[in-house]
Amino acid sequence: MSDFVRYTSRSRCWRTWAGDIKEIHAIADIFENAAEKVRNEILEQHQEHEETARFCTCLSDAKSAVATARISEGSESISGSLHAVVAAIDRRTFKRMTFKLKGFSSPQLELTFDSELESGQGLTLQVSSSWRDWVRQTFTELSDEIDKGVPRWHFLRTGPGLALITLVGGLAGFAIALPMFNSGNNFVSALGTSPIIILMILSPLLAYIWAFPGFEITHEGGTTTGARRLAFICALLLSIPIGIVINLIT
Repeated sequence: MSDFVRYTSRSRCWRTWAGDIKEIHAIADIFENAAEKVRNEILEQHQEHEETARFCTCLSDAKSAVATARISEGSESISGSLHAVVAAIDRRTFKRMTFKLKGFSSPQLELTFDSELESGQGLTLQVSSSWRDWVRQTFTELSDEIDKGVPRWHFLRTGPGLALITLVGGLAGFAIALPMFNSGNNFVSALGTSPIIILMILSPLLAYIWAFPGFEITHEGGTTTGARRLAFICALLLSIPIGIVINLIT
């Protein structure tokens, strides 16, 4: 008999995720199936000990391996079965929700949905167990389902994306300041650098905090906030060069 236990762990973070309640229920289904596999695995490993005290302990472990959920909303929280808690989500006050496999020491399974800015992550998944196949299958199934909710604009919350936004903000500031540079007045020309600096600083902050939220629960079939705000920003940026061209023509 081996004197050690080998564990396999997998973890992943998603900076952005957006979906409706139906999509969260789909994730909860996979999470519950993973918990069911844990219960079945416990019983299968100890079937030969049936009617013994050890089997009774294993049976108790199997029954206690339950998937639960908890919503934290400021000073209040809601706990219970996965689907019951998901059904109780209030989109207006949602802050944080955690799915967790409880009651058994070996498999560790936890999925966190987080809309708070401080975390910097929309979803975080952690899977760990001495059952390698269970870890791989559970991690893959949950990851594939979560990936369906990653919006197309997710790149804009990464480092390169924020760098691109900073560059665009600087170019927009330059376009706004261009008339000042052409004024012939040294003070006004110096003042023209202000819009460039301000927009280069504020653009990534506004993108990260306001324009592109890390986690969002949408209406069923609805458009994400990030997509709507991206369309607005693109229309606004497009109006700047058009205005410059019109001014040059006239």
